[in-house]
Amino acid sequence: MEIDKAIIEKTTKCYRHFVCLNNKKYKCCNVESMVNKVCFIDYNKKGCCNYRESIEFADACCCPLRMEIYNKYKK
Repeated sequence: MEIDKAIIEKTTKCYRHFVCLNNKKYKCCNVESMVNKVCFIDYNKKGCCNYRESIEFADACCCPLRMEIYNKYKK
């Protein structure tokens, strides 16, 4: 995957060393939909992420890198 360096630089809270970008075996959280620049995800319980937030009955991801992966590759 090719992601603009500016997007990666915006992802300042990632403590996982960009595993969703660099590790082909790792599966990102499954995006169910995207609304107003927020990915609603099916949280895979593999570990907590600094960009994951619970909003009432849904889990959301505000990670700039994850949103770009979804927008660009629909993954």
